Amino acid sequence: MGRRKSLRSQILIRHLPQEEADSNDESDSSDIDEEQTHGIWTEKPFQTEAGRSYYRKLQKDGIIYRLGDDITVNDGDSSFYVGVITELYDKATTKHSGEKYYEAIWYSRAVAKRMEIKPEYLLPDRHVNEVYLSCGRDENPTSSIIEHCNIYSKEEFFKRFPQGIPPKKKDDFARNFFVDRGVHLKVNKYTEPLNWSEYSHNLDKIEDLLVEMEETLRLPKKKTNARGRGRGRPKKRSEEKNLEDNDDFDLMKEEEETQSSDDAASIIPSSEEEYEAPRTPRRRIKRPRTAPGSAMSTPRRTGYKQPLQITPLPVRMLSMKEFQNSPHRKARAMLHVSAIPNTLQCRDNEFTTIFTNLESAIEEETGGCLYISGTPGTGKTATVHEVVWNLQEMAREGQLAEFTFCEINGMKVTNANQAYSSLWESLTGERVTPLHAMELLDNRFNHPSPNRCSCVVLMDELDQLVTNNQKVLYNFFNWPSLPHSRLIVIAVANTMDLPERILSNRISSRLGLSRVPFEPYTHNQLETIIASRLEEVKDENLFSSDAIRFAARKVAAVSGDARRALDICRRSSELAESTNGKVTPMLIHQAITEMTASPLQRVLRDLSFMQKVFLCAIVNRMRRSGFAESYVYEVVEEVDRLIKSMTTTDAAEFGQLLQRRPEFHYILSSLGETGILYLENKSSRNARVRLAIADDEIKLAFNGDTELQGIA
Repeated sequence: MGRRKSLRSQILIRHLPQEEADSNDESDSSDIDEEQTHGIWTEKPFQTEAGRSYYRKLQKDGIIYRLGDDITVNDGDSSFYVGVITELYDKATTKHSGEKYYEAIWYSRAVAKRMEIKPEYLLPDRHVNEVYLSCGRDENPTSSIIEHCNIYSKEEFFKRFPQGIPPKKKDDFARNFFVDRGVHLKVNKYTEPLNWSEYSHNLDKIEDLLVEMEETLRLPKKKTNARGRGRGRPKKRSEEKNLEDNDDFDLMKEEEETQSSDDAASIIPSSEEEYEAPRTPRRRIKRPRTAPGSAMSTPRRTGYKQPLQITPLPVRMLSMKEFQNSPHRKARAMLHVSAIPNTLQCRDNEFTTIFTNLESAIEEETGGCLYISGTPGTGKTATVHEVVWNLQEMAREGQLAEFTFCEINGMKVTNANQAYSSLWESLTGERVTPLHAMELLDNRFNHPSPNRCSCVVLMDELDQLVTNNQKVLYNFFNWPSLPHSRLIVIAVANTMDLPERILSNRISSRLGLSRVPFEPYTHNQLETIIASRLEEVKDENLFSSDAIRFAARKVAAVSGDARRALDICRRSSELAESTNGKVTPMLIHQAITEMTASPLQRVLRDLSFMQKVFLCAIVNRMRRSGFAESYVYEVVEEVDRLIKSMTTTDAAEFGQLLQRRPEFHYILSSLGETGILYLENKSSRNARVRLAIADDEIKLAFNGDTELQGIA
């Protein structure tokens, strides 16, 4: 066995500067670099299939690597992984043409810097040089190979090293390991003790053992014939709640716990005598607090960062007794936006599409991007949360591999770079700076790991995470394309063509064509949503069918926002409760009038014709560009375009006034003084202007205005 290269020398070889390489003879140095970094094939391929040429041997740095050899692999840090080579090949028909790869089955180390097994599932009698055969495998470049290693059975290991630990001085400590069990990292279960001498360097037997582990350790998927939102979909929340209220639930739970404990005992012996081993007690050395020769020393500061302390707000618990005397109060509670329904209505197709994409990506252990677009209030975020909740239920029942979920809302972060810190904290529980988190994430996703689980990231309000150089979005959409990332990014925005209008080509190309549009709710869908919320009230004298139909048609004609429809019904319920009556279309109309007749709505409707046209131009420009801010000259050009499309007499007069510079500056200044918009540097055409109110308020106020027909 050749002399082992240090990790630092490995990195230096892979990043050798081109000027240094060109200083020597080009032909000789290129051959040496290729042989040291990636290796060379020592024979012709024995099989060619699907653009890949498969080999049996690879020579790297003077060492021959064959199929079935055990190796150590660079993890990108100061540690390493252990695996067995199953395939050696290169790709001839892709953009990676000529690059050499290998496929490895991983061993999980019992003691390592980065533990591959969760601490609560570690065996108490684990050895520092013990590894477990796992079901994970990955494709890796040959440049990540460090050296050969020896994997023995437990008996052979202790015969070769009677003291139980290989000598560290001869560098044998990181080369010699033994296998006594197999582990399934997705369900955290171990096999019975193995005689590894029967499997060593025998890929066929190892493959058969992995199939047996997959069949015996992992729970089979439940097959359901019912038509639902996804395959093997778990129970609904209402069904789970009813089951908990049943008197027999405690008995069923005890039987399940007993059965699961028996299954665990059949896989791992539960006797403490088997796991207990004599250990030498560790002696603690007390160090003086003050250094010799000094009266007082500065106390050491540890690098431990305490978790963020948040004072919890008091939770108000409402009992069902408060709703019994007032059906309207119970109806308002069910119509509240924060109330979680049992099922999400009228989004079955979108639910199935998102569920299928996420489930297949988690099962296949691959990355991917999914873009979801739609106007506000169409159920985008709620549908994603429902999908993730169902997938988490399947993972808890053992029907799906475990995964991590992280939600990043662009409206809740003060800086787009904080998305790095949020993702790293979700993966590891550590809080670091955004710059450090970006480096750690890039290193994590660029190197293989046998214990890595999939991670689903929901990036809500995507337009708020756009920066000047767009580096944040580029990294988040580029990491899923890496072979070892297992990162699934779900981007949610309000416009369908946001990637083409705002994002650069390199980002939109990585986003792909997996897109799910959410259309605004129709009046029939809004009726279904409101009626499903009122089903649990079970009182037909609260809302008339005409009132629900009237509210749904009013909202569907403006925006199709389900949240606004629920708010209108809640307000009409308050009006009906004051008169002890039933919600009728008249009360719905009164509630709509109150909600639209706010002080802001009155101010917007009392504006002059020129001010209204300017606000319509700002809204149109904002929706077309996707940015909240616009330049004054862009707004003036949009106003000119709107005037040309109008046929009223006021439009012709306004077109003449628009040519005068003081006129439109006076209009913008007056709107800024009323608090409707923000204006910077009022005396310049390059000044920036943006709305200080929601654009929906403007659309609602100008809806039905005869002077603005065709532009509002």
